[in-house]
Amino acid sequence: MTEDTGHSAVESIVVRAATIGRFEDIEPVIDRSCWCQWWRQTAGEFSRDSAQQHRAALREQCAADPVPGVVAYLGDLPVGWCGFGPRSSMRRLERSRTIPRIDHLPVWSIVCFDVRPGYRRRGIAKGLLAGAIDYARAHGA
Repeated sequence: MTEDTGHSAVESIVVRAATIGRFEDIEPVIDRSCWCQWWRQTAGEFSRDSAQQHRAALREQCAADPVPGVVAYLGDLPVGWCGFGPRSSMRRLERSRTIPRIDHLPVWSIVCFDVRPGYRRRGIAKGLLAGAIDYARAHGA
């Protein structure tokens, strides 16, 4: 897999893996109350932890392989985030009664899209989705 995981013909959107080196680029685009932890933690863990602890958890996840998401850029400006991962790593999703597992295949789940205000309706989410799919496929999905 190359570092760039998706592009849009509408604008020059580049989507890159959310590695620890790109953590500072995630901060301006992600929902900072959740830090993409809602589905990754149990309900009890999520409600007990502060936003600061959610941030620290995401930072740690960005240092792991596979990474927890991808970041979209227009030029050097980070404009979007897509959080995803193996369903087995989504603790709340694994326990969900409303979204039950239908078989034992090792599927991946997309759990979060954030696009910066002012950059919506430009194909950012489409680029993020393509990048997430490319990354997941390259990592066994």
